Order: sequence, then C-alpha cells, then structure tokens
Amino acid sequence: MKNIIIILTTLFLLFSCSKQLDSTKENEDILRVFDEQSQCYKDMDANSLLNLYINDSTTIAAGPIPNLVVKGWKNIKNIFEEDFKNYKILDYSYSNPQIIIDGDKAWAIVEITSIMIINIQGQDTKMQANFRQVAILKKIDNQWKFALTNMQNFGVTPVL
Repeated sequence: MKNIIIILTTLFLLFSCSKQLDSTKENEDILRVFDEQSQCYKDMDANSLLNLYINDSTTIAAGPIPNLVVKGWKNIKNIFEEDFKNYKILDYSYSNPQIIIDGDKAWAIVEITSIMIINIQGQDTKMQANFRQVAILKKIDNQWKFALTNMQNFGVTPVL
C-alpha cells in the first residue's frame, strides 16, 4: 500500500510539473512573437511583421486612429506597407506582458513604447508614442500567430 501511494504521488508530481513546464514554454513562445514583432517594427519590415498574423480573411488589426479596423490579412498587409512609408521607427519595445493561455488560444496585453520620426508640416520631428496592445493569438501548425490585434494610443509627445 505504501508503495502504491509513493508511485501515485510521484506520478502526480511528474504530470503536474510537466503541465507547468508546458505552460511556461507556451508563455515563452508567445513572448517570442512579441519579440519578433518589436524587431519587425525596428526593421520596418512589413513582410516579416505579416508573417506573425494568421493569413486569412478573419484576421483583424485595429489601430490607434479612431475607427481604424482592418479585416483580412491582405488588407492588413496594405495598411502596414502604407504606414511604413509615413514614419521611421528608431526604437520599439514592449513591457508588462500579461498572458492567458487556453489550449491553442491566448490573450495577451503589452505596453509599447515607440520612438519614431514623423514628418509634421514638412519637418521631421522625433516623437515618442505610448500604446497598449491587446492581442488574441492562435496556435497554428505549432506556431503562435496573431488573430486580432488592437493598439490603444496613450499619447504621442515630442522627444527633445
């Protein structure tokens, strides 16, 4: 009887630790998506950025501009390509990630700080933008991809 209890306890601990390790790995994989997104913005690489999104007509990106909701991968591609013509990103980073994982779906919130150069009335101006990104991700072919992203703007200020 004592041996059965030891075996059951060992199996219980083994499986519960395994589940925690899986969750930690999934969390790291999702953070890697945000790392890649940051690098894509720094490189102003729309094609690599789009690889982080599910390539279908249901994918949604909502932007910080009022009423900017773009549905479908091809339309999101056009928006990113057009946006990258209008400014130069000098730095882009995220912090304070909050992630909830449920099977092959995840919800994430990150704070974003971006330093960029924007042309305002013919003059290049260095600005800092602060955003909150809310994202829904889905695991497809063992890779986490954005199904929906929403950027909330918390202010753009000149950098002196």
